Amino acid sequence: MFRALAEFAPLIEQSINARVAPAERIESPMSDVTCKDIFDKHIPERLKAKPEVAQSIKSSYQFDLTGDGGGKWVVDLTKAEDQVSEGTHPSPGVTVTMTAKDFLDLVNKKLNGQMAFMQGKLKIKGDMSLALKLQQILG
Repeated sequence: MFRALAEFAPLIEQSINARVAPAERIESPMSDVTCKDIFDKHIPERLKAKPEVAQSIKSSYQFDLTGDGGGKWVVDLTKAEDQVSEGTHPSPGVTVTMTAKDFLDLVNKKLNGQMAFMQGKLKIKGDMSLALKLQQILG
């Protein structure tokens, strides 16, 4: 009897994988974008569609993203226009530092912000209350 079960084990495993694998392949609509795309297109579009977000936060964010595809960007919600730009801010309300890969995972909801912070993948310098509002900007 055990021998018969052992013969069926690979078939059972294949059956399980066939059922699970498609669900694991479901990707977020922004899974093919880069960090630059997010700052050049997605965040400005979100702020334009929801101006109340900028009005309620009224501060600035510095994003320092390391590794491949990384860079430095500013989201300055104290300005009425050109709120998102590449570069650095002289005195941001909060600085967010993480790898570009982790940032993309955060935006694509593959990485929980609180868990990333507790695991040291997300570093915050400055006003922690602003960091808690980050999801309003990222979507």
